[in-house]
Amino acid sequence: MVRACFIGPDLTYGEKKLAACVALDAGLHLDGFGFLLSDGQIIEAIERHHLSIVAIDASPSLPKGLSLFEDTCPCQLLLPSKGRGCERDLSRCGTPCCCATKRSVMKNVVYRAITLKDEITTGGC
Repeated sequence: MVRACFIGPDLTYGEKKLAACVALDAGLHLDGFGFLLSDGQIIEAIERHHLSIVAIDASPSLPKGLSLFEDTCPCQLLLPSKGRGCERDLSRCGTPCCCATKRSVMKNVVYRAITLKDEITTGGC
């Protein structure tokens, strides 16, 4: 039996709404899917199934130059165009996405993704 190797959580604005998660095996076949409420449940699933790759469907980083997404923070983008390089690349390919900016509706999801990424990498997942 092939075990799941990859998990892709689709994060929501907060832990009050379910995050959809999909697990794939080494052949990229569906191994499982479900809905998890908390970041702790996502980490528990990663640890329990010994998943090797976690693909968070949200920006786990801020654009270069930004240390916070808050309007009160004086930090500024280092590049004249908005968003991160990957978001600009997607846009050039015709793939729409929400760019991470100080006024982005995705601000809370990005903060959640950064926290989850840090928990995964420091926890040894």
